[in-house]
Amino acid sequence: MNHHERPTNRYFHRVETNPNNPCPPEILKHIIGIRVTYFTFSGNDLEGVIEVHKDLEQDVKDFFALAYDLGFPLSRVSPASKATTPFDEDRIIEQNISSGFNYQTPSTDDKPSAHALGRAIDVNPGMNPRYLYDPSGNFIDSKPDEWRYYTGAAGTLNSDHALVALMRSRNWRWGGDQTPENGSVELCHFEKPE
Repeated sequence: MNHHERPTNRYFHRVETNPNNPCPPEILKHIIGIRVTYFTFSGNDLEGVIEVHKDLEQDVKDFFALAYDLGFPLSRVSPASKATTPFDEDRIIEQNISSGFNYQTPSTDDKPSAHALGRAIDVNPGMNPRYLYDPSGNFIDSKPDEWRYYTGAAGTLNSDHALVALMRSRNWRWGGDQTPENGSVELCHFEKPE
């Protein structure tokens, strides 16, 4: 594909936090917005913002640059605060929005999630679903119900995908490599531990 140059530079962007669950300042001060150009399912170029921890800026820029060069389509790239229902993870998935930072704390151990720390991104989460399992590894559910996963379809990720290989090479974990014993397999999810 012959694409024009992608404006993937960080720019001034105010990171919004959930008024019902405010992000602590010590986390928020590390979150930046990165402008990326992405290829849509209708064949257009759009710009969006992905919010992540500042230490991950280059990895995330390179991910979206490769996605663009591959013609890998994305439904929408947007901060979690800009969804139709802001900060609502289920609605973000339903709208198939690729996003990063979203301050949330799991109820099990009260530790911030990778998304809450800006150390994770989800890519086309409606098309690359999350499969949930009980502690014994038995399948419970996948979200959302209206999406179906088709390996190899445009906008989907699999173990052999170039985008997955790129992130693995940068020491990111892909949620598709998780096993049922982990409680979930998340095909949309990438995270990089500290």
